[in-house]
Amino acid sequence: MSATLAKLERARTDLAEARTLPEVKQIHDIAEGARTYAKAAKLGRESQNYAAEIALLASRKAGELLKQLQKSKGGEHTHRTAASVAGVSEYRKALKDTDTPERTAQHWQKLSGVPEADVQKYVATVRKKHSGEITAAGLMREVKKNARRTRPTTIVVGSAKPCGRKLGSFDCCSVVQGDCRELLPQLPTGTIEAIVCDPPYGVDAAAWDGRVPYEMVSDFLRVASGTVVWFGGGKNMNADIRAFNPVPERTLIWYPPFIQRSASSNRIFYKFHPIYCWRLPNQHDGPGRDVLDTKTEGAHWWNHHCSKPVALMRLLVGFAPADGIVLDPFAGSGSTLVAAQSTGRHFLGFEKDAKYVEVCNARLSGVIPRDGEAVEKAA
Repeated sequence: MSATLAKLERARTDLAEARTLPEVKQIHDIAEGARTYAKAAKLGRESQNYAAEIALLASRKAGELLKQLQKSKGGEHTHRTAASVAGVSEYRKALKDTDTPERTAQHWQKLSGVPEADVQKYVATVRKKHSGEITAAGLMREVKKNARRTRPTTIVVGSAKPCGRKLGSFDCCSVVQGDCRELLPQLPTGTIEAIVCDPPYGVDAAAWDGRVPYEMVSDFLRVASGTVVWFGGGKNMNADIRAFNPVPERTLIWYPPFIQRSASSNRIFYKFHPIYCWRLPNQHDGPGRDVLDTKTEGAHWWNHHCSKPVALMRLLVGFAPADGIVLDPFAGSGSTLVAAQSTGRHFLGFEKDAKYVEVCNARLSGVIPRDGEAVEKAA
C-alpha cells in the first residue's frame, strides 16, 4: 500500500512538469492502474479516489496537448498546405506512439475543455460525500447539469442587433451577461476565429484585479481556431510567462503615454503593458511592429478603470480574418467589440457586470447616453 501511494505521489508531481503526450499518458496509466488495484483490493474509497483524481487530471492535460496538435492540422477552413499535412501526421503519430485510440483522444480533448475550477469543485464535492467515485463521466454529467442551471441573458438595450448566426447557444454579434468561466464551455471547439481580451492583471488595480486567470488560456485555445491575444500588466510579466501553459508564442508591447501608478517596484513605475499572443497568422490586418504607442482616450462617460482605446483594439482585432468572429470574454466597456464591429468583423462579448453590458450595447448601437446615465440606470 505504501509503495503504491509513494508511486502516486511521484506521478502527481511528475504530472505538473510533464510537457509531452507520452509523459502524460504514462502518468495516466499508472494512476488508472492504481485506481483499479485499490478498488479490487478494497483499499477504501479514499485511496481509490486519490488515484482516480490523478488519472482525471492526466486525461485533461493529455487533451490539452492533443488539442494543440489538432490546431496544427490547420482547421476545417484551412487549405491542405504542407504545414497542415505535417500537423495531421504529428497528431496521428502521437496517437500511434502512445497507443491511444481516436475515441479516447476525443474524450480527453472534451475533458480539457472543462475549466480547472470546475474540475476542482467536482473533486471536492465527491470527496466531501465520502461515498461517490471520481470519474470522467461524473465530471461531464456535472458540467451538463451546471450548464442547464446557467441561463445566459443577452441584454439588448439600444444595442446593435445580432447578425443571425448562432455560436453554440449564443447569438453572434451580441453581449452576454455572465461569468466567462461558465459561458466558455458552452461554445463548441473552434467556433471563434480570434480572442482578444483584457483579463485581470493581478496588480490590485481594482477590486476585481486580485488574480490572473492563467488556467483559462487552455479554454481560449480550445474555443478559438486562430489567434488569442491577452493583455497583461508590466509588473507581472516575468511571472505571467512562467505561469502560462502553453507559454505565449509572441509578446507585443503597448507603450502608452501614461504611468501605471498602481504598479511599481524598486521605486520605478511600469510604463507598458505586455500583450501575450498565441497563433499569430502570417497574413493579417494587425500591427506591423511589436511596440504599439497608441494613445489613450482619456476619461469616458462609462467610467471603466481599464478601458482600452478603440484605435489600439482595431489593430489587434486585425489578427482575425476580415469576416471572422472576435470574442472578448472580459468585455468590460466593449472597446474590443466596438473595434470588431467598426472593421466589419463579427463579435461576441461576455461580461459579468450588468451595468457594463448596457454600456457595451449603448456603444455598439452608437447611442451615447448623457454622462453617467447608463451606469446609474443599471446600478
